[in-house]
Amino acid sequence: MSTGCPSGPEQVQGFIRGILSDRDVMNVPFASPLGRTIAFFRRKKVIRRYESTGGFSRLAGAIDAMAGRMRGRLAMDVKTGYRYVPPSFYEAAGAFKQKGIGRIIAIPLNPQYSISTTGSFIFRLVRDTTMLGMSSVIYSSFSWDEAYAELVARAVSGYISSRSEGEQQEKDGQHVLFTAHSVPVRNLELGDPYIAQVEALAGEVAKRLGAVGRSSLAYQSAVGPMKWVGPEAKHHVAELAAQGVRSLVVVPLSFVVENLETLFDLDLELRKRAFGCGIKEYIRVPTVGESEAFSDYLCGLVSKVVQ
Repeated sequence: MSTGCPSGPEQVQGFIRGILSDRDVMNVPFASPLGRTIAFFRRKKVIRRYESTGGFSRLAGAIDAMAGRMRGRLAMDVKTGYRYVPPSFYEAAGAFKQKGIGRIIAIPLNPQYSISTTGSFIFRLVRDTTMLGMSSVIYSSFSWDEAYAELVARAVSGYISSRSEGEQQEKDGQHVLFTAHSVPVRNLELGDPYIAQVEALAGEVAKRLGAVGRSSLAYQSAVGPMKWVGPEAKHHVAELAAQGVRSLVVVPLSFVVENLETLFDLDLELRKRAFGCGIKEYIRVPTVGESEAFSDYLCGLVSKVVQ
C-alpha cells in the first residue's frame, strides 16, 4: 500500500487535491476547498519537478518491481494498491476477491505510523474489504523492528563506503543527517506516534553506524498554513555548516522508494543549500525499497502472519 504518484501531467492536480483534501492529512476545517485551491496553484510547479527528476513512472515502477520480487519468493499473489491514484485499495482487494481470496495481508510502505498516512490507509482498506466481504491483517508500522534498523544501517554504511571521496579522517568526521516527512504539530496533540517512531529509528541506525554524537534529525515537505514539526531540513543544514560540518551524509527515514521528496527536495534543493552554506561533500543515501534485501524483509513480515 502506498500513497502513489500521478502517471502523467493530467493527473497532478487531482493527486495533490486528493492528498490535501484528506482530513487525515490536513486535519483542519475546510480541508476540501483548501486542497482544491492549493492544488490549482501548485500543479504547474509540481509538474516541472516531476519532469526535472525523470518523469512520473519511477515510484510506481519501483513498487511494481518490489511486488514482482515478492511474488517470486512467496507462494501467494502480491498486488499494489494506492491511496490517491489507481489502482485503489478497493480495486486491488477486488482483484483478490475475484480469485476467490477472502483474506489479505496489507503492508503500508510507510515505516512509521502516522494518522496522516498509515491511519488513512487503514481506514480506507478496512472500509473497502468490509464492503467486499473480506478480512485483512494490516501492518501498522515496521520501523520499530531491529531487523529493519539493521537493514537501513547496512544500506547507509555500504553506500558511504562506496561513494565518499574523502580521506579516512574526513570520513570519520562526517555528520549523518536523518530526514523525514514532517507532520502537523496538531497530530502530536492527537497522540500521533510518528515523531517518536522516527526519532527511535534514527537513534537505532546512528548507534549501529557508530554515529552517535555526530548525527541529527530534521524534517521536510511541510505544506499549507499549519504549524509543522521541525527543525526544517534546509535551516538545519545551515546550522550544521555554521558549526563546522563539511561532509554531510543525508539519510531519508520515512520513504522506502524514491519520490519527489528525495529526488527533488534532497538531491536538488537541499544539496544546493548545503553547498551554498559551505559544506564540501554531500552524500544522499538511496532509499532501501529498491533493494533485494528490502523485498526479502517484506516477505519475512508476510511469513510471520502466515505462520
